[in-house]
Amino acid sequence: MLGPVKVKGFLDCLGDGYIVDSKSTKSVSKFRYSVRDFCYDIQAYIYTKVFGVNEFYWLVQEKTAPYLPAIVECSEETLFAGEMKFNDAIERIEKFLREGSSPFKITFDSKYKWLPYLICGFRLLSCILRSLNCLCNYNPINPLPITQ
Repeated sequence: MLGPVKVKGFLDCLGDGYIVDSKSTKSVSKFRYSVRDFCYDIQAYIYTKVFGVNEFYWLVQEKTAPYLPAIVECSEETLFAGEMKFNDAIERIEKFLREGSSPFKITFDSKYKWLPYLICGFRLLSCILRSLNCLCNYNPINPLPITQ
C-alpha cells in the first residue's frame, strides 16, 4: 500500500538500499525527456516508497546502434515531481469517484482552447495507468513481483 492506494508491479533490481530499473530509449542524452513523457518519475516515486529506499537509478540503453548504455541517477527533485503527480492523480480519481465529474479541466471558451487540457488529461491518465499497473516495465526473465 502507498497510503490508501494498492500498487502492483514488477521490479527489475532491488539492491542493498537502492533500486535499478532498466529502460530503453531513443537517445541517452535526451533520456530526461523520456522520464517526463512516460512518467518514469511516478514509477520511481512508487518503488522508492514501497521498498523504503532513497536511491533510484535507471539503467538505460539506446534502441539503435551503437546502443549506448548509461546509468542515470534519479534526483530528489524528480522523485518529488513524481510524488506530486501521483498525489494529484489520486485526488483527481477520488474526486471523479465521489462526484462523478470529469477529473480533467476542460474549457470550451473557443473552438480549440480546451484541446491542451484534453491532451494533458489523456496523457496524465495514460501515465497513471502505466505507473499504477506497471505495464511498461515487465521483465519476463526475472521479475520481482510487488503487491502491497
